[in-house]
Amino acid sequence: MENGTSEGRYLFEFDGVSAVRSSEVSGVKITHEEFELYESNRPNPHLGRGHYKVDTINVKHAHALNSTGQEVFQWMSDFIRGDNVERRGARLIVLDEDGQTPVDIYELLQCVPISFAAETHTGGGKNASMFTFAIRATDMQLL
Repeated sequence: MENGTSEGRYLFEFDGVSAVRSSEVSGVKITHEEFELYESNRPNPHLGRGHYKVDTINVKHAHALNSTGQEVFQWMSDFIRGDNVERRGARLIVLDEDGQTPVDIYELLQCVPISFAAETHTGGGKNASMFTFAIRATDMQLL
């Protein structure tokens, strides 16, 4: 018997925020901008280590159980108002089809909140409230 992919395949752990499960994550990407050095009449450049940045990570359909959604919203609210501008560490844990076994773990360093949005709520829904948020890290490592 095969297991399908689990809805809660992604798990986020934040400093100071409960764990968040979500069904979609995008933007887990580092971009490097190399420098070019042209020498004399050489037709192509020497390439060297330049600058890099971590893209904005978008988390969709995050499950807000207990006060998790409020904690993420409060972090963003405090940060943009200047009440608490502490950068937080986070871990993105990609889970196997069973929704239990870690496949990859990304360590996200010195994250800042970028956006928060509550998703549609319905009176007849039986699922947990969901929200979407985005963060940006200063650096990222694959553990």
